[in-house]
Amino acid sequence: MKVFTAFNTGTAAFILLLTGAPLELPLEQEVLPRESMRQETKSVIARTAKRLEENGLQTETASIIATKLFAQDAERTALLLEQIESHSILDLEKSAIDKVLAKRALHRRSIELASYSGILGFVQDTKGRPLYEIEIEAIGLLASKA
Repeated sequence: MKVFTAFNTGTAAFILLLTGAPLELPLEQEVLPRESMRQETKSVIARTAKRLEENGLQTETASIIATKLFAQDAERTALLLEQIESHSILDLEKSAIDKVLAKRALHRRSIELASYSGILGFVQDTKGRPLYEIEIEAIGLLASKA
């Protein structure tokens, strides 16, 4: 058995390595490559535009409105939307999220996901009902990381 010392942000962490055993360190937060984030942003905008088209808007108009919805900090908004969508406690369907995004875009309402109240309002709009306490707690955790 060998003992190595690793330094992480100024604090010493002792890691025991067993010979031949793989080392898996937990990551605090997954870092997505910049290109992947751009793709996710384009995907969310495209899904919103498609939903607007389904509601009767012309393709070009739908694209413009969807792009304007994500005009401020589009990559961060797309990342937060993905985190909300994939959260197991919130259990939101992509189609329900797309419906809310299209509605907000159509009514020129912004998406404010940088705060607790913004995430709470968005999830409540998506669910279409008052939230359970466990869902509210999950939103609090998401908001603290936003």
